[in-house]
Amino acid sequence: MNNFSFYSPTFFPLARIPKLRPALLSKDSAVQRCCSITAVRVWGCQMDFDHPEVTAAQGIEALRHFLAGLGMPQTLGELGGKEEDIPKLVDVLCNGDGRPGNISGFVTLDEKDCTAIYKMML
Repeated sequence: MNNFSFYSPTFFPLARIPKLRPALLSKDSAVQRCCSITAVRVWGCQMDFDHPEVTAAQGIEALRHFLAGLGMPQTLGELGGKEEDIPKLVDVLCNGDGRPGNISGFVTLDEKDCTAIYKMML
């Protein structure tokens, strides 16, 4: 597996959550390109050149099935997380280690974005 795709701290949690696929795939074309390339090279999906978002979604679904097959939790709730935990999680994520109130990877996410993602992960 190449080292730029699912190892991004921003991308990996998003890819695991099926509800986030539309937001992930529409946020930035670089994300679509990476997802599509990984879907084809790693998961053996067929590239749809007219609709790369379809290929990217197939790759994300393949990753989700792979992780589920390993018995990995699919939601924060399965890990024992609760909605009242979200503000602390967001604070540590966005402000920990001297970060400026956001995180960057393929896209920059602020505290509001991260809060919404964590809520969807419940």
